[in-house]
Amino acid sequence: MRRIVAAGLVAMLALTACGGGSSTTEGSASPSTDDLSYDVSGVQKVDEIAALLPERIASRGTLVIAAAPDYAPAEFRA
Repeated sequence: MRRIVAAGLVAMLALTACGGGSSTTEGSASPSTDDLSYDVSGVQKVDEIAALLPERIASRGTLVIAAAPDYAPAEFRA
């Protein structure tokens, strides 16, 4: 009788150890409010490189760069 009870307890412990899944749901994290800007005040203009820019970008005075946030590693940012 003791062996049956011991086997039952071992089986229960083994099954409870396997049942600990994650309780978080995907998409429940709040968006980050971190400042993601970069300080470029110390960057010097290099005239040789600036001369290589297309006229429409050079006349605008800014370079706009964009990326889709729906691919790694951006989609993994917490």
